[in-house]
Amino acid sequence: MDFVSNFAYPLIFKNKKSFEKYKKRFMGKVEIRPIVGGSMNEQPFFKNNKYKCPNAKKIHSQGFYIPNNPDLTRKEINEICKLLK
Repeated sequence: MDFVSNFAYPLIFKNKKSFEKYKKRFMGKVEIRPIVGGSMNEQPFFKNNKYKCPNAKKIHSQGFYIPNNPDLTRKEINEICKLLK
């Protein structure tokens, strides 16, 4: 293999309002996915944990992945760029 490409690029938004705005923009046009793993503090087995992870919670509730792979067409890349503006 002569190159490395991750499958997605994470976007994490400053606030829930921005997150919802961009999530709505992308839905039905470009596939988005939740950030893998999210916040362990949100998992039932971890609820009684004394450690707080505010950044993990933000990533969990205000982030998603957009596509990033070598098979994206120019049209798909342009659509992603348009949606981010």
